[in-house]
Amino acid sequence: MKITLPIFFGSVLAQPSFAPEGGSRVTNGTNTPQGTAPWAVILYGWQTNSASYSQCTGAILDNTTILVAAHCIHNPETGIITPPSQMTIGYNSVNEYKQKHVNVSQTFVHPLFNLWSIENDIGVLKLAWAITLTPGYAEALTIYDGTIDPHQAIDVYGWGVEDANSEDTPSYLQHGTVYTGIIDDCQAANSDFTDNNGEQICIEYIYSPGVGTCYGDSGGSTTININGIPYGAGIVSYNQYMSLPPNQCATPGDYSFYTHTFYYLLWIQKVAGVAYITGPYGNGVLKPPPSSSSSSPTPTSTSYCLFFICF
Repeated sequence: MKITLPIFFGSVLAQPSFAPEGGSRVTNGTNTPQGTAPWAVILYGWQTNSASYSQCTGAILDNTTILVAAHCIHNPETGIITPPSQMTIGYNSVNEYKQKHVNVSQTFVHPLFNLWSIENDIGVLKLAWAITLTPGYAEALTIYDGTIDPHQAIDVYGWGVEDANSEDTPSYLQHGTVYTGIIDDCQAANSDFTDNNGEQICIEYIYSPGVGTCYGDSGGSTTININGIPYGAGIVSYNQYMSLPPNQCATPGDYSFYTHTFYYLLWIQKVAGVAYITGPYGNGVLKPPPSSSSSSPTPTSTSYCLFFICF
């Protein structure tokens, strides 16, 4: 069986709050030190009754622009785009309780986004006012312009749950490292996948069993580290569950698919109104990464199902 699910987080509260309860995390992740991922933000999408909300992670591109997954901008109950007036961004700290907040003024969803197949899962938010970019607290993330090979180490960040059956979320930003999968395996899990330099990046959990993204991590920018500098590679989009029971995050045999940020660079620049400098090459042309940028983890499991249905 294969089950495809986006990994935003939805909950119902007695009243609105910027401090969801709990102590879970990027599955088996660790607390992120302040300054390690200063581009990371929380996106809250409040629903009309002001009692329920969806939570995603996002990334700062500049002082008025946030990069997210398109499905994070949609009301999970209706599938309708959430109005900007019902969105808030938390930023400036890895500790959710210490964050500053800014309203959203505009939302942009990729014109070919499909909420049901989760294709072209990318969105851009414009802020109601410019935030102050401060080293170590609020910084813009540079988009990665190198090619991405199998077994590439990818760093993931988020305030999402650790247990897929839980609604508890952490107060501190969590971090973990996952690895891109073998192309044949990824294509068996997702027939639309080509390779990691197309529309999507494929993560194969036999290489990082128990460590990965879960509900609430959607929209967060995953990074590739080159010479000590992180670059934004992909946007957390959805988990592909091949194992039984389904819906357990980061299970060997399962996969995650991230939107490949660089693939959508021209669209991002068009809606944001900014000509972003990419890195580490800086000329907006996809190039091979330095040989030291990837590693070759050893798989701990190779079992998964090939006969599946999708919904």
